[in-house]
Amino acid sequence: MMNTMKRQMKIYRIFLAAAVVVLGAGLVSCKKDKSTDESKEYLTGSMNFSIPTYVMPGQEFHLVPTGVTKTDGGAPGIYWTDSHSSVRDTTRRENGAGDGSFDFTVPSDVTSMTLTCAAFADGYYNMSKVVSLVIVKGAESITGLDLPDDVAKLEDKRDGRSYPYVKIGGREWMARNLAFGSGKPYYNAAAMQDVFGMYYTWDEAKAACPEGWRLPDAADWDDLAKAHGLEDPGDIYAGIAGDMMADAYMNENKMWEFWPEVTITNKLKFCAIPSGYAMEDGETALFRGSSQYAVFWTAEEADEDQAWARQLYLRSADVFKASLHKSYFRANVRCVRDASE
Repeated sequence: MMNTMKRQMKIYRIFLAAAVVVLGAGLVSCKKDKSTDESKEYLTGSMNFSIPTYVMPGQEFHLVPTGVTKTDGGAPGIYWTDSHSSVRDTTRRENGAGDGSFDFTVPSDVTSMTLTCAAFADGYYNMSKVVSLVIVKGAESITGLDLPDDVAKLEDKRDGRSYPYVKIGGREWMARNLAFGSGKPYYNAAAMQDVFGMYYTWDEAKAACPEGWRLPDAADWDDLAKAHGLEDPGDIYAGIAGDMMADAYMNENKMWEFWPEVTITNKLKFCAIPSGYAMEDGETALFRGSSQYAVFWTAEEADEDQAWARQLYLRSADVFKASLHKSYFRANVRCVRDASE
């Protein structure tokens, strides 16, 4: 028992220490454009505008630049460019009227692009901000799940979303992360709700599954492990992870990186993807571990503050049991029900 507790604590420390790896995350930069003319001045402040890293085709944004002025207090000119159209759109002349805002519609024929806003004025170096955007198309952005064409599907009557589900042992499991809106989407971007599903606190997870389905308890998870051939599963499901992982791609980018100790077969059709986890941070959430971890809440409490989760890790063929804070951690949910036959 002591060795098991030590092993679980080691796993938990590894989990907490996971590096920040964000699948396809956008890069944001703010820079001052220099020239060789030393008589020029620098604009003051820093360029700011707000747009999510992950966006959907056709999504519309009204972008308002702020934070940059001339040293005399005047307004610099503003122009916008995007890597898709390469068109320069000047939305305010130097000392002109208006806020320099830009109405942007996300294109449908690319999966990534950059958007630039620049401030300019005579006698000044330009100042700009460049944002990289990842364009996703809901669940269609994930390919390679290797589910049969005739896979059974559940329609969630609460929001109309559809989920494939598969029979594993004596249970039927959702083969996609739950996306019901009581949690938070990846990187707090609405576009990712149907891609990675929602990230829930434990209390949210307990109430998240649709009618007739439930948050899986220890018996449900053990049944899955036994279906893989483990007679006495225990806390660690040895050698099962690769048969639960999907060799999936997001926007044609491989999701689980190659690791020699893990052979991905998705034999159980569980279709786990490395969507990582989140930590609560007030109105938003901090996201960690994408491309490395898949973490799912169970219905089991560890103590007053902690609940158990099952996690898959890029570099291990085993599925681990981890005790996580009920309200500080956010994890994905796979709903389950007893098989009808």
